[in-house]
Amino acid sequence: TSTAATDDAKDDKETVPVLDTQYQEAVKHNDADTMDRILADDFILITSSGKTYNKTELLEEARSGRILYEHQEDTEKTVRQLGDTAIVSAKLWGKGTENGKAFECKRWFSDVYRDRRRRRTGKLAAFVLKRLSARSM
Repeated sequence: TSTAATDDAKDDKETVPVLDTQYQEAVKHNDADTMDRILADDFILITSSGKTYNKTELLEEARSGRILYEHQEDTEKTVRQLGDTAIVSAKLWGKGTENGKAFECKRWFSDVYRDRRRRRTGKLAAFVLKRLSARSM
């Protein structure tokens, strides 16, 4: 059994970064179907200002096409495994238009994934930790 647990942890450590990359690509392309597959039904996003969004709201936003991304890439990604939970932290660069108005931002974020054994790893929460000023980008 300890070998099975070790294999599961190894699988999770390999699966979570792939899922997170797939999620970032889905956001970039407003791919609500892929986002729906990855996000847990009780997913919550908490922004640095304290505003919250649930899964339904994020999927509706993606389907609306209100935000069009030129860039939606992350760097400095780390994954920390804590039992059946993984935390992904990275610096995100977003650039595009929102309702026709240009934007560009860089910010740190953390995403929390939990293994829903025998189903699929799902993204439970996202936290925008800090919006970086132009000087700190």
